[in-house]
Amino acid sequence: MQDFILALNKGYGINITALKPRGPVWKVVASQGAFCLKRTKQDHSHLLWLAKTIDDLITAGFDGLLPLLLTVQGSPYWKYNNQLFILTRWLEGEKPNFTSFKQRQTFAQLYAKLHCTSAMLSMESGPSRPDWSVEYQKRAAFLKSLKLVIPNQKKLNRTDRTILSWLDYFGTQAEFAIHGLFMNQFDFWNNQPTAGGFCHNDPAPANIIIERSWFLIDYELSKNDLFIRELATLLLRMLRMNRWNHRIFEELCEGYQRERNMSEEELRFLPYLLAFPHGFWRICSQRFEENLPWSERKFASRIWELVALEKERSSFLREIIPDFREEAHYIQGANA
Repeated sequence: MQDFILALNKGYGINITALKPRGPVWKVVASQGAFCLKRTKQDHSHLLWLAKTIDDLITAGFDGLLPLLLTVQGSPYWKYNNQLFILTRWLEGEKPNFTSFKQRQTFAQLYAKLHCTSAMLSMESGPSRPDWSVEYQKRAAFLKSLKLVIPNQKKLNRTDRTILSWLDYFGTQAEFAIHGLFMNQFDFWNNQPTAGGFCHNDPAPANIIIERSWFLIDYELSKNDLFIRELATLLLRMLRMNRWNHRIFEELCEGYQRERNMSEEELRFLPYLLAFPHGFWRICSQRFEENLPWSERKFASRIWELVALEKERSSFLREIIPDFREEAHYIQGANA
């Protein structure tokens, strides 16, 4: 660790007095101040784009991001033992309280302001935008493939059988959502320059710090993406936290549109983006694609938490999509 600290001192021209682990980051205490050090899985070209884009956004008037601090060599990242790190200043603020109506609105407005500012910047020289019309089809095909994969597992436990029992139900939802997106020309919209730009892509309470004003932290997932996709991600997380309460949905959309009006196309896409079974797909991907080394208890907890809320989720989706197709499968699945 001493060699690491010496190298970090040299890399940034600072004098470290303490290095404290704080979850996925380190708090670096130095004579020059306090900093946040994070190891990143992104490559150098992405980090160069990230640093420049954050600087451009701040210059354009969005002050809710932290610039990546430069090394003595003028690089926005530091390399040590073939690993890349980024350094920002340390914030000593508090996390938002999402039981507060006002703070929920501020949360939505923060992302709307980011999107408004980002729309003024050119993304032509940066990373290309994901083709979500293709990605959603891949995810639906993956869910469909599990109907053959899971039964061929050497030993099925209760978690596997639960996932298997819900595959048709959520697979139908995936196809319904994709049909709705394509019906509204989502594949065409995906390629429109004005449809997206810099997106933080991890709208979670843990990634916001309030220090006089609100700051978005942790840029590991940040990329050039669709604004409506990021808003959908924000809504999904808040809805899951609030048992798919329609009032929360209305509050967040209202807060967002105070700063940025959604286009007619985005208003048509949003319900179908919310209808895609992201949570179920994510658990399946973590278990059968990423092969995460989680305990069976953790996997079981995740899937049961998800299906336990499906009645509320499907009820919410029927409110925003009148022709949303629902099966009574959640009753069977709850007893699987």
